Amino acid sequence: MFGKVLTNIGHNQMNEYVEKNGQKTAISQKIVMDHSEKGRKQFKLHIPLDDDGTFNISDNQSNGLNINTGMRPKRVENPNPAQPPGGAGSLQVNIEPQSVLSQGVKWVLVGSEHYHESGTELKGLAAGTYTVRFSKAKGWRKPADTQVTVGAGKTTTISKNYRIAQGTGMLIVNIEPDAAVEAGAQWMLEDSGDWKNSGDTLFNQDAGDHIVLFKEIDGWVKP
Repeated sequence: MFGKVLTNIGHNQMNEYVEKNGQKTAISQKIVMDHSEKGRKQFKLHIPLDDDGTFNISDNQSNGLNINTGMRPKRVENPNPAQPPGGAGSLQVNIEPQSVLSQGVKWVLVGSEHYHESGTELKGLAAGTYTVRFSKAKGWRKPADTQVTVGAGKTTTISKNYRIAQGTGMLIVNIEPDAAVEAGAQWMLEDSGDWKNSGDTLFNQDAGDHIVLFKEIDGWVKP
């Protein structure tokens, strides 16, 4: 009879009998089950017996079937864990000397289109390495592109100087081979917007560093 009650209940059970006047009056069972998704569940059943020893399970009786359950939550890894505090940093760039600021010089992170004035602090930058580029100013030599490392939870500050350009000069750019020129290869100075042919000369250029761009043409890899 007892075995029939345990059918379809589970495993890892502990059974106790309640006796009165030498006769078993009830069966108590404590059952623990582990579930792969829902964690651990625990059941406690109290089953009274009639005088003839048969089971009497009825929800309408005060001494009927009682089930107490407990569950341990299963820990699930968060697929999108929150970033730890301090995962970003700040960058401040100062431009010197003060006399060049009237020329409207600014700085920008390579890959961005947003220029910033001297002393601006960019916040919330992911920790890593960035390249700072400076705008041109007539009569001044701008600083070279500068790599900076932004640390998590820190503010990185750099200062760069413009230098007065000494005089002017001319620039000639020759493109080779001739087949590339015949295919339409051209060049221009950055920010000029004016494409030049191979061998063209630019006069009265400020002394200093300049960036030369080359046109994309089909079938050729540009310099």
